[in-house]
Amino acid sequence: MGSGEELDAAAVRKRLKKEVAEVVELAIENGWRVKALGHAVKLFCPCREPDHGQFSVSGTPSRPSAEARRVMRMLTKCPHFSSQPTRKPS
Repeated sequence: MGSGEELDAAAVRKRLKKEVAEVVELAIENGWRVKALGHAVKLFCPCREPDHGQFSVSGTPSRPSAEARRVMRMLTKCPHFSSQPTRKPS
């Protein structure tokens, strides 16, 4: 299944498709934790609200852009999430 180890931004870039990795990196910058789950990862919200506390992100989506949009929708449910990047995208 996966080791359940916590991942940093570099590990996320290696594990996920580019479009999805960029959104997950933004989540990491906003305090979300990321854990490995086989080909996928699981995001954990820092504020632990019941409607958006955690969710899985596919590591091999058939449509990476759609998966990236889905992840961004889930992230924006968090009142502590800022969609403004703190760094310039690469």
